[in-house]
Amino acid sequence: MQSKSLIKNGLFWITFLVTFFFTISLVWIVERREAYIDCLKVQVNNVISFANEQGYDFSYEELHFSYLPFSKILTAKNVVLYKIDNPEEIRWEAEDFILQNNIVNYDRISIILDKKQSLTIFDDKFDIKTLSSNIIINKEKGSIKKVSFNFMKVDIYRL
Repeated sequence: MQSKSLIKNGLFWITFLVTFFFTISLVWIVERREAYIDCLKVQVNNVISFANEQGYDFSYEELHFSYLPFSKILTAKNVVLYKIDNPEEIRWEAEDFILQNNIVNYDRISIILDKKQSLTIFDDKFDIKTLSSNIIINKEKGSIKKVSFNFMKVDIYRL
């Protein structure tokens, strides 16, 4: 009788500890992601301000930040980068712009571009099609350490 009680008691404590550490880990991940998104919002505004200073602007129809772990951290729909004084002179467009990061290593960021993009430079218009477009940014101690551009099967068509 006493051995069954010890087994039940031991299983209870093991279950309790596993659940406790899982919950604490999940809360830590969500809190860290929330702080990361707050910082990311500031950086998005800084990038837009810098582009404005250079005579360019970004527009987008939808900008969504996700606080859920294991999901895309930022999704922007119908993103356009254009020259402010003449929007048709220099213009880049993509339907989807996605930022993803590693749940354990927040210093590794992946930028996933839409498979179909368009670029206008003066009177020349180009359609850009890729199988995949990834830009991976590795940071260390707050500064960028390495940037990798991974584009698979890029086709550029002049219209």
